[in-house]
Formats: sequence, structure tokens, C-alpha cells
Amino acid sequence: MLYRTGIVLVFLVACTLEVAAAPMLLCDDGKIDSVLCREFKAALDARADAQVLRQRIQSIKRAPLDDLLLDQIDTGYAKGETLFETEYFGDAARRFSASVEGYRRVLDEYEAIREDKLLEADLFLDEKRFKSALATYELVESWETSGLARKGIELSRKGLKESSTLKQINKLVEEKNYEEASSLLSTVSSQFYSADKKRFQKEIGQGESDKKRDLNLILGFKASTNGELQKARDYFKKALAIDPKSQAAKDGLKEVDARLKTIAINRHREQLDLAQTREDWLQAMRSAQSLLKIDTSFTEGSSLVGRFRDLSEFEVELDFQLDNPDRLGSKKVRKQVNNLLLRYEELASAGSVGNRIADKNKMLGLVFRRITRKQELVLISDNKTFVKIVPGQQLGQFKELIINIIPGQYRISGRRPGYKEAVKNVSIEPDGGPYQFTVISSERF
Repeated sequence: MLYRTGIVLVFLVACTLEVAAAPMLLCDDGKIDSVLCREFKAALDARADAQVLRQRIQSIKRAPLDDLLLDQIDTGYAKGETLFETEYFGDAARRFSASVEGYRRVLDEYEAIREDKLLEADLFLDEKRFKSALATYELVESWETSGLARKGIELSRKGLKESSTLKQINKLVEEKNYEEASSLLSTVSSQFYSADKKRFQKEIGQGESDKKRDLNLILGFKASTNGELQKARDYFKKALAIDPKSQAAKDGLKEVDARLKTIAINRHREQLDLAQTREDWLQAMRSAQSLLKIDTSFTEGSSLVGRFRDLSEFEVELDFQLDNPDRLGSKKVRKQVNNLLLRYEELASAGSVGNRIADKNKMLGLVFRRITRKQELVLISDNKTFVKIVPGQQLGQFKELIINIIPGQYRISGRRPGYKEAVKNVSIEPDGGPYQFTVISSERF
């Protein structure tokens, strides 16, 4: 590259130095011996290379160059200029060539020093010794403008700034100012402080969680003190959701649950007592069931639940039968009612059934006995007609027949060969007897 640059400078040198111009023209015209021309051209090329290197060295400021060596090289270069001006081109060429070698050696040493400094600065940067890195990069930049040095300076300043920011964040975290610490942390890149950033993110996250947990604990204990137990329970549960290992939250929740349980037990016992007093057996059963779930000391709970259920179901059946007395005309229903009355005796023998059920059962018994008391029925016939009563049986032929039947609806019919059937639909009412009906089949077909 230096030789190509020298070719470009030939024209400049030819224009500025009149001494060199004449020999060059003569060489071009072929009037001078070819050896002289070759020496001239060699001197010209070496001189141009030396000038390029010399200008490069002069552009480097405050660099640790070998000044003694440079003085010697510059002296040799100056002698080369003198020889060149006096047209001792061969000697001038040798002087310029020696200067080129000298300048190159100085520049090689400088490049080696510069490269070492850049590597040293890079190492400081990797070790996060940003002040040392910045000073070294700036030193290299002071010698000669460089993209690498400028980039290093930017990174060093960035590292110093982020280092200072991390110190602020650490102080904010210690002060539990997590919101501001989080805001500052967002300005820190992961280039130099990736691990520190992750650590602070974790600390800030944990700190914010602890802060929320502590707030819920404070509110929980305050609500507990004020008797707002359900609200306190919600706060303690929130604290546990944030920090499942929080012993304070566990203890608070346990204490509140114990108090809530005691209140619930007392409430259910009051409801149970009230339901029994009111003879509300369905509510008594529900209160006993609720109490059984939460009160281990309620040992009689299971038997009471069964008892209250039986009383509740029994009363429902009593009400149904009392509301529908007409159904007692059915033999099947009368059997059900009779069993119901027997069931009362079983329940009453096992304990109190309450005044209301006792009164209802007494009423049903009266209705049942009244409705099922048989009434006298007198049937008159002609001793020729075959008489039948439904529900009931064939009564046969007779002139007069007295039977006792339970109140209800009956169909009495009489048949005789060659005659139409005689039919009477009768209603036998409780306490309505004696009844008398004539059944004779007397109308011929």
C-alpha cells in the first residue's frame, strides 16, 4: 500500500522540486544513462514512501514512541533530502529506504503498544473496572482517533453509570422503596450486570410480596381485634397465598377459624334449641346436621338427626291425611292411616313428640274412628232377587237383611232371570244410620 501511495506522490514531488524535474524529463526523453534514471526513480519512490510514513508518525500525538530512534531516522531522512537535491540519487535512495525501514519499525512498535493497551482496556471492561478501562481507552484515543477506542469509551461510561445506578437501587431496596428501585432497575441493561439485575429483580419481587403479605397480616390482625372475623380470615388467606410459609398468617388464620367455629357452634345450638321449642322438626334436623359437622363433642348428634327427621316426615304425613279425610273411604288408605297411628305410639314411646304432633295425631284418630265406625244397613227384597253390594259381596236372596258397613259410597244391585237389573247408588255417612233400602228386580225385559 505504501508503494502504491508513493506512486501517487511522484507527481507532487516532481511539481515541487525543480531539481528533480529536469532529470526526470531527461530520463523520459532517453537522454540520460538508464542507470541514472533507475537510481532517480528508486530514490523518488523511496522518498515518497518515507514521507507517507513520516506524516503518519507526525499525526500520532503523545504516543510512547522511541524519540531517540526517531531523531536518528529523521536525521537520515534529512540527509536523503540533501543527497536527492544534489542529484546523488543512488545514495538518496538508500537513505530513504533506510528511513522507510526505521519508520516502519517505529510504527510497528507503536501498533504493538496500542494493541496491548486496547487489550488491557478490554480486560478492565470485562472485569467491570470501568474507571481503569475508561482511562486506558481515552489514552489510546488521545494518541490517535480510533473507532475501537471510542466504542470502548462509550461502554466504560455506560458501565460507570450503571454501577452508580445499582448502588442507588441497593440503597432503595434496603429502604424497602421497591417501586422506585424497580423503576431504576429498568434502566440497567444486561450487558454488564445481568446477574446483578436478576438478583435485584428477585429481591424487589420478594420485597414487594413481603410488603403485600405484611399489609394483609396487619389488616387481618386489626379486623380480628375489631371482631370482624370473616374479613380477618380473608386477609390471612391472602397473606398465605402470597407466602405459604408465613407462620404469622397460619397462626392468625387458625385463631380466627377457632373463634368462628365457636360462634358457629353456639349459633347452631341456639337454632337447635329454638327449633325444638317451636317444634320445627325440619329446622331442628338441619341445625343438628350442621352442628354435627363442626362440633366433635356433639356425640348425640346422629341419633337426634334421625329423630328429628322421623318427626318431620311423620308430621307431613299427618297433615296430608288430615287435609284429605275423604280418602279414608279407601281400604288401602285406611290401612295406611292405621299404620300411621301405630307409628305415633312408637315415636311417643321413644321420647317427646311435641304438643302439636300429639294434637294432630289425636285429631286423626278421632276422624279415623268416626269414619271407620260401621253403620247399620237394612236391605228389603222379595226373596227372589239376587242382591249384591259393591264394594262388598253377594248377599243372595232374602226378604230382609241387616248388615253393618263402614261409611262410604256403595253400589247395591239386584238381578232376577227375565227381569232388568235394579241398581241403587248409596252413600253411607258416619253417624248417619241406620239406613234402609229396598232392592227388587221387578221390571221385565
